[in-house]
Amino acid sequence: MAGGSDGRAAGAGAAGAGAAGAAGGGDLDDLVDPTGAQRPTAVQRVTLPRLTGAQVALVPVSLGLARAVVAGEDPTPFLTPLLAGRGWPHADTVDALRPLAEHGEEGDDGGWLVVRDGEVVGDCGWRGGPDAEGSVVIGYGLAAPARRQGLGTEAVALLCAWAEQQPGVQRIVADVHLDNEASRRMLRRLGFVERPDDPPWVRCVRDPDAAPRIRGRHVC
Repeated sequence: MAGGSDGRAAGAGAAGAGAAGAAGGGDLDDLVDPTGAQRPTAVQRVTLPRLTGAQVALVPVSLGLARAVVAGEDPTPFLTPLLAGRGWPHADTVDALRPLAEHGEEGDDGGWLVVRDGEVVGDCGWRGGPDAEGSVVIGYGLAAPARRQGLGTEAVALLCAWAEQQPGVQRIVADVHLDNEASRRMLRRLGFVERPDDPPWVRCVRDPDAAPRIRGRHVC
């Protein structure tokens, strides 16, 4: 779910069945690409809550919406009462929602829409839950007109605060392109530490036990 493809984070659209307050700035040129090198072939069935912050709300993506976006159809019937903001869905939204669209079942959720003032301006999520080592990979992105306003920072903070409350989660991971300094800077503000990875990618890891606490809240 990236506004551009300068980074990667696998399967953000597979957050559910299958996206705290702003930590300053949030001037993201291009966010992490949620499609990644590995895409899930199935979805983990989780009922996702609505997450709310000061500027944005994260609203679960429905199966119907995912299928409409992937098929290139008008998503409006599945968004009501929300509206599609300018620039959404963006290019990476399709890839991010594809796992839910192709492998989801009725009643499944898959990631979140990033909503500001009733308009969808982006999307985010995690790749289906923790692996054997307790790591979860997140992805996120905003439509171009919504960047540089702190919205991405708040959306990722909400996502992390929720993920860290889930059973088995020990760390949160985002893989970012080396040149994507805006996204790397935002992740550092949220307590992520950069670790060596395969160039040109930088692995950013947030350990909840070592990083400052992110305060978030959600409304089911």
